[in-house]
Amino acid sequence: MTFLRWATFCPKWGTTMKEFTKPLIFLLLPFLLCACSTTKYKQPQQTYEFGGMTLSKSLEKAGDVAYAGEFTTSFTTDDSEVISLLTFSNISGSHYLRWEWYAPKGELYYATDKYPILISEGKSHKALIAWHRLSIS
Repeated sequence: MTFLRWATFCPKWGTTMKEFTKPLIFLLLPFLLCACSTTKYKQPQQTYEFGGMTLSKSLEKAGDVAYAGEFTTSFTTDDSEVISLLTFSNISGSHYLRWEWYAPKGELYYATDKYPILISEGKSHKALIAWHRLSIS
């Protein structure tokens, strides 16, 4: 209260509160802008190796491991499904995969939701295979 009373009588700042508020806002504005700005948070670089993507007509399973049965890039309506397999190595952190399937003429045929790959913090997988099936017939 004492400062405000002093400001109302100080000839340098003017004699009314209206005249005092303009310089006060001008002086406080840089502090308010700095206080409201965000700092960039640099996320730690997650390293992994993308092994590639393969297409197959069948999927073979051996316990917890799945692998492509017959690799191919040519499919017909006589085939029952197309299987896309993605391989990763030394993967850690959380990731999302999404498959987008395109028709031969280039238009989007089907898109999946995001599939989460959640790996506990501080952990990693030496090898990871993710796959998605698309029915043809």
